[in-house]
Amino acid sequence: MNTTRYLSLILLLTVSSTAALAADTLYDKRFKQWLAKAQTGDSFSQYSLGNAYLRGNEVSINQSKAVHWFNQAAKQGHAKSQYKLGYLYYSGKGVKRSYRKAYKWFRLAANNDYSPAQFYIGKMYAEGQGTNVDNTKALNWYNKALDNDYSPAKHEIRRIEQRIKAARLQAQDKQAAEAATAAAEIPVKKIVVAKVIKPKPKPLQKNKKKSVKKKSGVAELLLQGNWTMDDEPTDILPSGLTECNVTANELYCKTNEMLITTKYADVNYKMESIAGRFNEKKKSFTLKNKKNTIFVLPADPDDPDVDPDNIPATGIETQVMKCKFEDKNKIRCYNDDFKKVYFTRK
Repeated sequence: MNTTRYLSLILLLTVSSTAALAADTLYDKRFKQWLAKAQTGDSFSQYSLGNAYLRGNEVSINQSKAVHWFNQAAKQGHAKSQYKLGYLYYSGKGVKRSYRKAYKWFRLAANNDYSPAQFYIGKMYAEGQGTNVDNTKALNWYNKALDNDYSPAKHEIRRIEQRIKAARLQAQDKQAAEAATAAAEIPVKKIVVAKVIKPKPKPLQKNKKKSVKKKSGVAELLLQGNWTMDDEPTDILPSGLTECNVTANELYCKTNEMLITTKYADVNYKMESIAGRFNEKKKSFTLKNKKNTIFVLPADPDDPDVDPDNIPATGIETQVMKCKFEDKNKIRCYNDDFKKVYFTRK
């Protein structure tokens, strides 16, 4: 290595080390400022400390300290801290799960016009968590959240409106049945009904036999079911999660509305897939799937550090894979990025 390159490398390492040290010093200084202000009763600094301890930003994760500082700020009427306490008690993170306490803190934050808390109060009324089921109050709080631009409320408003409508129809049916029962108890005169002479049925014509194509052996092998991916039932091929039909040329599968929960969000979706272009000799086929993401509820809506790439957008996403049986219980596929995907069954 020549002298110039050596000196350049030393300079680069020095600059990098200095930058890293400056960043560490900056973070450490900010944390110390929060701590100093929090101890004097500054609610924003108390909230910031709670978030730092909750996420492990600039300090080791300590959920009990996070709860402590959120509690200090919440008692002063800090809406986001009230919401955070409600969320922690609702999910059981760092504390023992308590819907009663979650309701208390969500309600305080909701009354302070904080939209995520308004959404969760609606959710608790809808599900009877920490309070009695009340669809009217649930709808009211969901609408308040939506008015404050909290978009996940749209999905829940539709769901509760359908529930209220179904309950109304059920009540009407019950009233109609009771009225019919009461009417049946009133004696009525016997009514003579004229005899109806039915025409003689025409002799059935024999149908000509239709030629039926033989179903694909690949499709029949797929239809045997119990397919898994990463040791979990798959929502693409025949499994306990899907309903499937096979024809001579294609295998069509679909799911009901599904829910998957990650640390970032709750995601409701439906999946449809079509397996086709069967090659009996090579035991290969094409697998197209369409994922319709219906509803996404961020786990922590006021967390500014959540990577948006980890929270999917609503809408339809399609994918095409080329697949082949390695044996009757194992399928190897290549997705759009040419990455291998395996489906197996035991």
